[in-house]
Order: sequence, then structure tokens, then C-alpha cells
Amino acid sequence: MTVDSDADEWNDKGNVLYRLGKYDEAIKCYDKAIKIDPKKIFPKKNKGLALYNLRKYDEAIKYFEKVIDIDPSYASAWNDKGNALHNLKKYDEAMECYDKAIELDPNFKWAWLNKGIALYNKREYEETIKSCNKTIELNPNYVDAWIQKGNALYMLGKHDEAIECYDRAIKLNSNSMLAWNNKGTVLRIKDKHDLAIECFDKALEIEPSYASAWANKGDSLQAIGNLSEAEKCFNESINLNLKNIKTLDFMDKISLAENLVKVKRCEEGRKYLLHGLNQTRDSVDQCGIRFLVLSSYFLEDDSTDCAREFASFLEYYRNLKEDFKVKKEYWDFIGLINVISKGNSDLQTKFLLLNLIDLLQGKIDRSKLSFFHSF
Repeated sequence: MTVDSDADEWNDKGNVLYRLGKYDEAIKCYDKAIKIDPKKIFPKKNKGLALYNLRKYDEAIKYFEKVIDIDPSYASAWNDKGNALHNLKKYDEAMECYDKAIELDPNFKWAWLNKGIALYNKREYEETIKSCNKTIELNPNYVDAWIQKGNALYMLGKHDEAIECYDRAIKLNSNSMLAWNNKGTVLRIKDKHDLAIECFDKALEIEPSYASAWANKGDSLQAIGNLSEAEKCFNESINLNLKNIKTLDFMDKISLAENLVKVKRCEEGRKYLLHGLNQTRDSVDQCGIRFLVLSSYFLEDDSTDCAREFASFLEYYRNLKEDFKVKKEYWDFIGLINVISKGNSDLQTKFLLLNLIDLLQGKIDRSKLSFFHSF
């Protein structure tokens, strides 16, 4: 048996374990293949992918770079490195890798889509659409590209066009829970809650443990006055997220916190909200989180903490640019508006919180902020 065949056998064994999701065991096999033949590309690339799936992105990057050192023209390795950088939220560096992959292989549809996703996370939605269009040009049946294009159109406020993209994705794959959920989200924004609920139910039929779809369904149920069923949905979403808390990203944890506030588990919600404040400098995220913290104290009828948090919220808001506003596509507040409106709080509290939401969304002139000093 040759050295090459020994290395290939360990690599193949690692691949079998990789496909079974046994990434740590797969890595041991790839390490043996690498030790036998350090110049082979695939054991290094595959180890990088296994590390990536273990969320060890910095380590994964090192192995993708080892592959690139051996073969700088290997487009797939550049794409893999980009994905790891993307998960570290290093979007500009990730796009450099995707651009390199595209330069090496202009028909590399995954690199085009991944670049679009990075652009989406940078909130460059028009550019996202261009990348998705290129992916669709290369493969019109690529479901993920239609979904991502729909997401960008939604964020641009082009709701009907977004729904068309989700419908196209559903036509290609009727079991795409993401397409059903995202279509429901747009319908919810358009106040078409009955239709939205049908979409969320379809997503949950496909994947009953889809936490976001449970929360979204709860928002629509609450909007049409079905408060008891809405609370069941929020609690289902909460339980699923708490079960998988170690795998949740930043926004998933904020969504978990918001749902905890919606069911009046305010102290639990604040734990995640206050942690989230230290993880982002984004003004939209900061405003949304700070408003949730403020709302949680109001919903608890805690006058001392209400006054403190209200003052803190206004202090933060005053330091933002005068044209600042939170578009509903970024943070729609729909569920929280329903909780506030339909809750047991006094009229003054409801009036104050709902007007603050209007202020954040640009529905109240900033110059009228002095009205809130009467609190």
C-alpha cells in the first residue's frame, strides 16, 4: 500500500464520519491523513470544514489558508475562508474572499450568493440583489438565491416583489420552511394576519421546532385578538430557543428576550437584553434593545426603574442623528405593540410607550420630544 493510498483512506474515513455529523472523530482521521502526506489538499480542506461545523471559525480559517498556500487558484477554498470570516462578522474580509473565488471562477454560484449574504448583513440591499441576480442567472432554480433576494427586497420596503421571490422559492421547493416563514413575515407587516398565519403554519408543518415561526405566528395571533393562543406560541418559541441557547446568534437571543418580555417574564428577558447591549454598537439594535428594557420595567409597573430607564433611553436617543429612525423592516415592534395595547397597563403607560415607538419609527417629529419631559 502506498503513502498516497494510506492518506486517501484516512481522508475517506473522515468523510464518512463527517457526513454522520461526527466532526471531532472526522478531524482525527484528517489529521492522520495530513501527517502521512502534508502536501495533500483535501484532508486540510475537509478538516477546515469540520472545524467550521464545530463553529471553530478561527481554526477553520487556518486550514483553508493552508489549502490556499498549496493552490492559490482553488476557488472553493477562498469561498470556504469567506464563509468562516462571515461567521466572525468580518464581512469586508469575507467579501474579499468571495471576490477572489469569483475572479478564479466567474460561474461559482455559491460565491455569488455568499457575497450577497455578506452584503445583506452590511445592509447594502441593492448590491445584495445584484449578487443574487447573478446567482439566479447561473442557476434559475437555486432556491436560496430567490429567498435572499426576497429578503433584500423586503428590507427595501418592496413587499410585493419580496413575496414574488418567496413564491418562486416555494414553487421550486414547497418544503422550504424559510420561504414560508419569510413570506408570512411580509404578510404580517402588511397586516394580512390570517394569510400570514397560514404561512407560519406551513413552515411549522415542515419543521415543528422552528422557533422563529412560532414567535411570528404568536405576533399575528395577538394582532387578531387571540391572546391565549398567541401566548402559547411565544412560550413554544422560548422553550425551543432556551433548549438551543448555546447555538443562538446575537439576534436570536434578542428575539428570545423580546418573547420573554411579551409573556411578562421580564427579568429573564432583561438578562439577555443587557448582555446584548454590550455586544453591539449598531444604533438600530441599541434603540430596539433599550426600548425593550424600558418596556419590561413598565410592564412590571416598577416606577423607580421606569423613571431611571426612561431617562437613560431619552439620553441615548437625543445623541442620535436628527434624521434617525427605525424602519419597520429592521425592527417592526408589532408583537410588542400588541402586548402593550392589549395588556393591563394603565392608559398613561400605554400612551407613552406607543408614542415612543412612533418616535423611533419617525412618525412623530423629533422636535416634539419635549412632550415626554412631562413624564
